[in-house]
Amino acid sequence: MTITNTAKNRIRDLIADDISTGALGTGTTSPSSTDTDLEAKETATEKSVTVTTGEQQLNVKYILSTTEGNGKDYTEFGVYFSNGDLLSRLVFPAFSKTENVELHIAHTINIL
Repeated sequence: MTITNTAKNRIRDLIADDISTGALGTGTTSPSSTDTDLEAKETATEKSVTVTTGEQQLNVKYILSTTEGNGKDYTEFGVYFSNGDLLSRLVFPAFSKTENVELHIAHTINIL
C-alpha cells in the first residue's frame, strides 16, 4: 500500500490546525514514540507556537524572550496539541538560557 502525497498533506493540515504550544525541559532520556510529555518540563517555558506548512511538512517556530525561562540548562523541547497531548519531543545538548538570550527554535516535522 502507498499513501499518496495528497493524503499526507491532508494529515499535515489536520495536525497543523491542532498544534498550540511548545515547551522546554531539562530531561535527558532519548525520545520515544511512547512519550506522553517532556521528561522534566519547565512550565514557565510553555509558549504559543507559529505553524507553517510545506509539502508533507510542518514547520513549528517557538520563541522564548530574554525575560523568560532564565537560569536553566535546557536539554529537551516538545510540541503540543491544543488538548495538551505531546506531538513531538527532541533532546539536544544542554543550552544555558540567560537574560542575554532570546531563544528561537525552528522544528520541522515530516509526514512520511
